[in-house]
Amino acid sequence: MSGAWWTTGYKAIIDAATSQNFKVILGYWAHANGKPDDMTAFNTMWQTVLTAYESNPLIYFDIANEPYGYTEPAWADLVASWLAMFPNVPRAQVLVAGVVTGNGWDADVTQVGADTRLDGTLLNLHVYPSNSNALTALGWEQVIQQKVGAYSSRTVATEWGAPLSGGVDYTGAIGTNVNIAFMTGVPDQFRAYPMGSCLWSGLEGASEGLTKINGTGSTLTLTVTNASALSRLQYAWGL
Repeated sequence: MSGAWWTTGYKAIIDAATSQNFKVILGYWAHANGKPDDMTAFNTMWQTVLTAYESNPLIYFDIANEPYGYTEPAWADLVASWLAMFPNVPRAQVLVAGVVTGNGWDADVTQVGADTRLDGTLLNLHVYPSNSNALTALGWEQVIQQKVGAYSSRTVATEWGAPLSGGVDYTGAIGTNVNIAFMTGVPDQFRAYPMGSCLWSGLEGASEGLTKINGTGSTLTLTVTNASALSRLQYAWGL
């Protein structure tokens, strides 16, 4: 984690965002196999990041995005070791993936939430329509309740969303459309807790992109790709 990639790449973007008072999540994504190939390099990378940003209250640290190949105890042990290695990082700015044995994907936070060694950290949940075949808003509310358990006050859904292309009206009747059911029930439960969330994704490039970049060079504008999805995101945020 050095050279131009860090100083004029990642760091420049992070600094530009925080200068506008944006909150930024910095996370490790495994190149392959769901976990670091080299723990020494992993820890060195985090030391570089934390030296630059651990005192910035706008920065949140996602220890590993969607780790897999871990049992629940093994993942909790790694997180506890990370916290001990970097004791000056405010725990309220640390995101811990909700690993379930046999299913990485930040699927359920109840196990890490119950581990007292991780007290004070935030818990990281990802949820998509593929996680259930529920065709009612209530069904999806119950999915979130099950995945979060007693830990809604600590949980952030750092990824959630449904396809935004094709002109789907996410404020319309659910019928037999699991995506509409998802975009109805999930924001309802986030708001009811209340619980923070980040829609995946903000920019077009994936089918879940909420906005599209228009223009060239430095003359750029954003347009919304699906206004009904934006309204559901705003509802989830309590707006």
